[in-house]
Amino acid sequence: MSHYYERDINAREAEKSALKGEIKKLKMELDENLLKVSQSTETIDNLKEKMSAMELNFKEQIKETKSSFQQTCVEREVVESFHNQLVEELQEQLVSQTEINKKWRAETKNITEQLERIITELKTANNKMKQENRALNERLKEANLKMFEYRKFLEMISQDVTKITTITLPESTGECAS
Repeated sequence: MSHYYERDINAREAEKSALKGEIKKLKMELDENLLKVSQSTETIDNLKEKMSAMELNFKEQIKETKSSFQQTCVEREVVESFHNQLVEELQEQLVSQTEINKKWRAETKNITEQLERIITELKTANNKMKQENRALNERLKEANLKMFEYRKFLEMISQDVTKITTITLPESTGECAS
């Protein structure tokens, strides 16, 4: 029996030794896992810090973006308002210019009609004057012809008178001398 106990003790010693080896192995595994956990925890903490910093950065960027967007919206409203005002002014100017053009066209048409009427009247008067001028020229030609004929006649009479006086004058001069 002692043998049996010895065997049992040896078996227990071997089991104890195996269990100690197992415990040592498990402790090493536990230490490794604790190291891994602490590294993971540290990594997680670093990631949390980075995430917090990124979150703050994103919040600031969002704030800046919102502010920039609001400023852009305000600027756009100002530009739109200015643009609308310019468009209204240009439309008013266009309407005014259109009215001026209509008045100008009407006045031009009026003046053109008056000038055409005056031109027609002047042409009529000119034609009438041409006719009167032709008639006067005809009368002048006739008068010149008559005058020419009268001159001829007067020259003939003058020649006749000269002949008569030359014929009668020498006798008359002799009678006056006696």
